[in-house]
Amino acid sequence: MERAKDKVRQQHDCPDELSAPARERIFEVHEGGSGRIDPEAPLHLEEELEGAPRIHLKIDSSARPSEEEARLRRIASQLIQIHPEESPFFETTAKVLASRGITSFEKFQRFVEPNLEEYLATKWELKGLHEGTEILTSALERGEKIAVVSDFDCDGTTSSAQLVKAFQAIDRERDLYIFPADRHRTGHRITVEMVERLAAKNVKTIVVADMGIQCHEEFKRAKELGVQIVLIDHHEFEPDQPIPKVDALIEPFQPECRFQEGLLCTAGLTFVFISGLKERLAQSKDEELRTKSEAIDLRKLAQLAATGTIGDVVPLRGINRAIVKFGLEQMTNDPDDWVLGMRQVAKHKGSIRASHVAFQIAPRLNSSGRMVTEGVYVPGEQYIGLEENRKISVKDLLGEERGGRTSLYTPQDLFTLKEKKSCSGAALTIKALTTEAPASMNRGEANPGKRPWGRLGLYMKAVNWLNNERKRILNEAVAEATKYIPPDHQVLDGLVVEVPLHAGLRGPFGSKLVEKTLGPVIALSNVDARDGEQQILGGSGRTPEGVNILDVSRKGKEFLEYFGGHASACGCGVKRENIAAFRESFREGAAAFRDAHPEVRPDIVHWDEEISLDELRGKRGIELVKDLARCLEPTGKGNPAARLLLRNVNISLVTRPHDRDMEIWVNEGNFQGAKPDVKLKFWGASEHPDVEPGIRVNIVGRPRVFRRNLNEEHDELTFEVEAVQRIEIRKK
Repeated sequence: MERAKDKVRQQHDCPDELSAPARERIFEVHEGGSGRIDPEAPLHLEEELEGAPRIHLKIDSSARPSEEEARLRRIASQLIQIHPEESPFFETTAKVLASRGITSFEKFQRFVEPNLEEYLATKWELKGLHEGTEILTSALERGEKIAVVSDFDCDGTTSSAQLVKAFQAIDRERDLYIFPADRHRTGHRITVEMVERLAAKNVKTIVVADMGIQCHEEFKRAKELGVQIVLIDHHEFEPDQPIPKVDALIEPFQPECRFQEGLLCTAGLTFVFISGLKERLAQSKDEELRTKSEAIDLRKLAQLAATGTIGDVVPLRGINRAIVKFGLEQMTNDPDDWVLGMRQVAKHKGSIRASHVAFQIAPRLNSSGRMVTEGVYVPGEQYIGLEENRKISVKDLLGEERGGRTSLYTPQDLFTLKEKKSCSGAALTIKALTTEAPASMNRGEANPGKRPWGRLGLYMKAVNWLNNERKRILNEAVAEATKYIPPDHQVLDGLVVEVPLHAGLRGPFGSKLVEKTLGPVIALSNVDARDGEQQILGGSGRTPEGVNILDVSRKGKEFLEYFGGHASACGCGVKRENIAAFRESFREGAAAFRDAHPEVRPDIVHWDEEISLDELRGKRGIELVKDLARCLEPTGKGNPAARLLLRNVNISLVTRPHDRDMEIWVNEGNFQGAKPDVKLKFWGASEHPDVEPGIRVNIVGRPRVFRRNLNEEHDELTFEVEAVQRIEIRKK
């Protein structure tokens, strides 16, 4: 269930959605003079897995000072009254915005309707953009062969797909080589073999996306072979790490560059880069190239950039918010072919929001790179069941398109295996993102996999099949996850575990452990170890919001064979004999981070504003929730959906339509059996000691409006419960 995938987050500084819909929140509350929840009242995290240790969360109970409360109410009133015809929002919406720093109508306009053109107007401040666009413009003018080498995750493949679409728009017949990395054979890096293979094809320029800042020997070899490198990456440099010696480096963390505060992932950086390239090509000395540059459609590329931005979980602030909002609008109003195909396999109708990309689209794009690994699913000639009576091999799926000159290389071009051939899952993803549907396709009714969709439908069906396999295998692994959690585990303790999973599933497995332990996790395995004797274990690291896993891991860097990543995720390798030492140093690093950053509290739950039942009733409640969504969307990391508090309500009725879900009816009455006013959904919770008729409670959750049959008349408000608390009055 999508709602079960959210993580416990803090508001504002660590503001990703606290999605405890998948976890039962149990906490005691004492009504006191502060009007907020007692900070010492424990909130228990329901164990999704039987026998897991119980984490006690606390609710943010800091009473807002009366003068601050008055100030925010004045701001909310001003926002509503100054421009009533332009800001038709409710006081609750205005207060939520004011608490997030939107304290003037000018800030409100910039937040609700971010202007992407304004951000792109500053693109030439991005260090390396001048050099990179000049290199590619010159290569295109000379008609030289160009290659794109990218990482295999959602960020890397959407970056690669943007570059492919841009080059194809200029000249579909131009020689272009797409060379995605392979999780098993190459890891997150370009290799010397890749460089030599492409140089042998007379490639003169390679664009490397979303990896490579540690590939010094590989870039040295490229220079020896006369190959120019344009590197686009967003991963942070390690202290004292040398800067890659490439011909053009587009990297916001390099010295003298903090473009847009380093917010952008590689998909966003690639979008900015192509915007600059389009502008540079428009000034080319080649008249034909100037004309063709107009065919680069930034509206279609923004759909890929938005998907990569959401998939890489970077903060939805500033330029990221502008890219995502613009991209989502295009995905809804003028979707590219791959979006149409993805909507069909995901069975999605209506407009596309950030949550749809986060939980329906991005996981599917990630799954191919995770699941297609030599020896693990779909090796060589093994068939994928695309339809009951029609099967197609992965090798066929990755074959070259007829009539075109775009060649997509996979690791079987580099590595000769005795019995098995491996294919790159990222290659399948890029195919799905860049293949056009037939012109005769009925875009409203077509079904991927059937004749109107051609090869695009097959790619989408294959991607969808692999995603289902990923979920199945991961669910089986998570079912035994509790054995990896020590009984004395505390919040923000570092945890290093060894699991029998290949590289593609270590990261998602680590994320599941983070949700349960509220501490940084490194998941190691030797299922696909790079060395022949399987003594170097690969690792994937994940962490709660606000905890920099690079800082936590550096204390044990001496025990690692390789290491890299960014604040929220990392990859590493450790020899088997060093696991114990690294585990201890990782725990020490986590403890040091906890001591140095006492403000980081993943065990604290925050809520935005208090709301009454009356505000949620009828059409008024639906309009209020629509207003919140209109002003806050797109929501995600850096800008979570509003979390509201219903205080002192009575539970009238509890039903259980599904095994792991409850429906709670509440009103303002004082006795069991009173007519219910509002229905609340408690996803992922079938039992709760504080949920039974007749109990007075406080409830924290997120209101949402669902539209049945795409008809506004059938709009339905659902309050998705995240926390329930029994009210106990203190005796004086």
